[in-house]
Amino acid sequence: MQSNYTQCAIALCASILGSILITGCSDEDALKQGANLAANTESQNQETPPSLAPPVKPSLEDLGVRLLPKTGSFNGDYYKITRGMDLLYFYAHNFNGEFDTAAAIAKVYPISDDLGDKKLASLIDKYRDGDQFSKRDTIKLIKPILNDKISKVSGVRNITIDISSGLSLGDYDFERQGFLTNNSFKDESHEDNFTPYKRGSIRFPDVIDHKLSFINASDFDLIKIPEDAAREISQYNGKYSANVNFKLYGFIHSIAQDKNDDYKIKYVVMQVTKIDLVSNLLNDPVRTLATVEL
Repeated sequence: MQSNYTQCAIALCASILGSILITGCSDEDALKQGANLAANTESQNQETPPSLAPPVKPSLEDLGVRLLPKTGSFNGDYYKITRGMDLLYFYAHNFNGEFDTAAAIAKVYPISDDLGDKKLASLIDKYRDGDQFSKRDTIKLIKPILNDKISKVSGVRNITIDISSGLSLGDYDFERQGFLTNNSFKDESHEDNFTPYKRGSIRFPDVIDHKLSFINASDFDLIKIPEDAAREISQYNGKYSANVNFKLYGFIHSIAQDKNDDYKIKYVVMQVTKIDLVSNLLNDPVRTLATVEL
């Protein structure tokens, strides 16, 4: 059954057709104009379903992630990450905002580590033990030391770290020519993404609110090594009860902080470009068993 709008349109078309015939227009032209008018009227009468817009993908800023510029020329030097203070310096330098010294040292615990600077560790202990007046005096001494250390990592992007847990060798995959690994640094879905708080990470005891995460952790699932070299590593690994550690090389990919995290955990995110498999025997010098480029 035609809608009222369509019936009106047909009546209007008939009227226009009569007018056009009187003016001498051809039957064919008149019919075309009438049909077009009816079609337009019917189209306007039909309800347009609401458009199902795709969900808005959150930006990196929304996720609390700040990408850093890609690395430039590399001179072969790597900054070795050995403690949480190293992560604090890198995060503070690349953070887009004002560095809060008091808030930072509130999460620093120089209990079993001298923080790489005995004077700084002593001042932080003094700050923790002091009253509000002593704290205010001590923070004035701490601030220039921290600012100096933060400024020294300016322009540093290439870093390295020794890994003794969270990553270990498994069986050798002869088809893919590499060692499978037990890898705890991937995210919850076993896929790498830009949100480091979904991945396994490394935290040091001296700074409890900074972690190191890896943007390409899935690349560690298989350590590709030719069979000849793998045979020696496998024998070493079995003979000495899995005394194979990892030395990771790469650059700082980004920094991040989960905006929904009440603990305000901060992340320095590394992209690994090279892995050394190294020996780890007491009373024996450390030696590189294999080097793998990613």
